[in-house]
Amino acid sequence: MSQILNINMLVFLSMLLVLTNCHPSDPIVLPPSPPPCFFNCDTSKLEVVWQQPLFEDTLDYVSPDIFLNNGKVIYGVGLAPGNWPVYCRDASSGNLIWKWTDYHPRLPANGFSDTDIDKNKVYVCSQHETQVIDQETGINIWTFSTKEIGGLGHPRMSIIDDKFIHIHHPGTVLDTIQYLVMSPVETPVWDTLLSIPQIDKEAFVGLEPPKVWHNNSNEEILLIPVSFFYNDSNKGEAHLIGYNLDRRQVEFRFEGLPDAIQYLVGSLNVVGDLAVIMGPRTVLCIDLNEKAVRWSRYFEGDSFGNNKPFVNEEKVVVFSNHRGYALSLATGVTLWSNEDVHQAHHEVEYKGKLYTTSCTGNLASIDLRTGKTIWNEDSPNDKEYSGAGFCFEAFTIDSENELLYASDGYFMMCIKLPE
Repeated sequence: MSQILNINMLVFLSMLLVLTNCHPSDPIVLPPSPPPCFFNCDTSKLEVVWQQPLFEDTLDYVSPDIFLNNGKVIYGVGLAPGNWPVYCRDASSGNLIWKWTDYHPRLPANGFSDTDIDKNKVYVCSQHETQVIDQETGINIWTFSTKEIGGLGHPRMSIIDDKFIHIHHPGTVLDTIQYLVMSPVETPVWDTLLSIPQIDKEAFVGLEPPKVWHNNSNEEILLIPVSFFYNDSNKGEAHLIGYNLDRRQVEFRFEGLPDAIQYLVGSLNVVGDLAVIMGPRTVLCIDLNEKAVRWSRYFEGDSFGNNKPFVNEEKVVVFSNHRGYALSLATGVTLWSNEDVHQAHHEVEYKGKLYTTSCTGNLASIDLRTGKTIWNEDSPNDKEYSGAGFCFEAFTIDSENELLYASDGYFMMCIKLPE
């Protein structure tokens, strides 16, 4: 009997112990939500594969063009007057392959330069020099100082069929004459193709490097935008010259283009037999065979600034300070507008999308058919560097590996192309 009582007592004490230790489950406590971010926030969804610092000191810097060729990414960086290094990096890793620096830094006020590539060469054109560099080694092939023939060169150029074409002028404050000069890329033997004097003593001349068009006889025609500037900022005149490179003569000349105060740098595009050129508020399409303006659009209240148009066989896409417009290449009518992206300076088409950089510092993707914004992202570095932004920087796309190469003003970056 006592045994049974002991067992019962043991069971009772066990139950009592369990009951005294029972209590409601602790409530699930979620981690506090991060406070909303209003300043110095990292919001970019862009995925960086690699990035390398763009500059080496605290002086000015700019990367006007980025090139991909044979697994290499090539770009120039302006650090200071007389200092314009060109970098060649492995496109997959960002590792440095070679760095070229101007071998004549004693020349003052070298200013910014234009960089281009063609086949196995890299070309650099500044105010004082033209350079040709071996793309594989970074070794200088030849250098030509425009000071040897007096005056200055123009820091923009065209490479057309193994010919190096750029602008030469006396170097005065108000240029009285400019020359279009050409040399074989293998050796600096300069040939003056065309001279453009001022139209009156108050005007000064501004030529832009040409684009090439082939006429019905398959002759090479250089299309050369020319602007005549005055001290009065509201006065100007713009021409478009067609120079027959085979016959060495001017074939046609459009004078008095509308909105002619200034036709924008790099705004000339050639598609088939049509030339599209953009002024501060005007987009103009010229039929080169008919030698006539096909259509002209004036955008009241908009300003295209330093933006460049995108042109393909169907559309002309331009970005003002307010919005983007897609125009029909055939008629000039508006196909769509986009108010998310404006002041876009550089555009690349890929798989039916238009990728752009804009003055907001963002990199964006737009459906080229509808104009709908797909994504619009800032630089991943803008949290640490408040000035980081894609803005007017160039970029390029590696379609084979779905990668985008861009500069945000602080870094040269390889970015995984977003969906």
